[in-house]
Amino acid sequence: GCSALPCTFTLTGNTTINIVYTRDSYALTTSANPAAGGTVTGGGSYLSGFSVNVTQTPNPGYTFTGWSGACSGTGACTVTMDAPKSVQANYSQINYSVTVNVTGDGWANGDGTNYHYGDSVTINGGPFPGSSFGSINGGGCSALPCTFTLTGNTTINIVYTRDSYALTTSANPAAGGTVT
Repeated sequence: GCSALPCTFTLTGNTTINIVYTRDSYALTTSANPAAGGTVTGGGSYLSGFSVNVTQTPNPGYTFTGWSGACSGTGACTVTMDAPKSVQANYSQINYSVTVNVTGDGWANGDGTNYHYGDSVTINGGPFPGSSFGSINGGGCSALPCTFTLTGNTTINIVYTRDSYALTTSANPAAGGTVT
């Protein structure tokens, strides 16, 4: 009996030889860089010659920047398995801005351009003397200070109104004249 090829034996009569071939199987390893940047599908064990479509989906707050390893560029990724291979999807965190617009006599802070998805943002502000808080909108805010979770570029509008006072005048004695 033979257990490997080539096989040498002495023929002593009618003989049936069964040869079974198996295809090699190779691992395809997939990853995301950074890991929080997104998900990559298509990893696993595949028979030699099999074509694998690898896909990626960025998580909120990240953008896909390209493939590395067995794929390159930013287009579709198809890997032909003829050896163990790896594919990495690369992501970049998106910077979001918070814009604070103030109308009237008052101040506010908390705006900026280096925020990320999921950041907790606090807007503070207040009126200058002679003014009062009027209104605020954006970011789900209804009063100051306001803290919200950032999900994208956000604009906050704050209005301060001038205080008004009633002035009552009178002449004393009343018969002495009028005051205007």
